[in-house]
Amino acid sequence: MTKRMNIVIFGALSAFKKILKNRDPSVIFLDIELTLTNFIKMTFLNMRNHLCIRLFKDNVFVNCKNHFEDDEEFDIFMSCWIHVAYSTTPINF
Repeated sequence: MTKRMNIVIFGALSAFKKILKNRDPSVIFLDIELTLTNFIKMTFLNMRNHLCIRLFKDNVFVNCKNHFEDDEEFDIFMSCWIHVAYSTTPINF
């Protein structure tokens, strides 16, 4: 991201926080945009940050499918990946 985009994102998050009367939202769901994630962590210090599983799954699908020999192999991979994505504890993971 460009410096200008960083300023815009930080400004937007600051305005959002002002609307919330400086209270942190308890949860925000995001895609995997690292810069946005970092700005949210800096703006809302007491908030939990979660990745949106659907967007993450779509990203894995688009970027990984061509690395498998056939559809069956990829389907097995996606099944395992979905199990990991929906794990609620490290033990389930």
